[in-house]
Amino acid sequence: MRYKNLQRSFSLKVGINTKITILSMFLKITSVEIKNKHI
Repeated sequence: MRYKNLQRSFSLKVGINTKITILSMFLKITSVEIKNKHI
C-alpha cells in the first residue's frame, strides 16, 4: 500500500517536471521565432 502511494507521488512529480521542461523548451523556441520575425 505504502509503496504504491510512493510510486504514484513519484510519477506525478516526474510528470509535472517533464511538463515544465517541455513548456520551457516550447517558450524558448517561440521567443526565438518571434525575435527572428522581428529582424
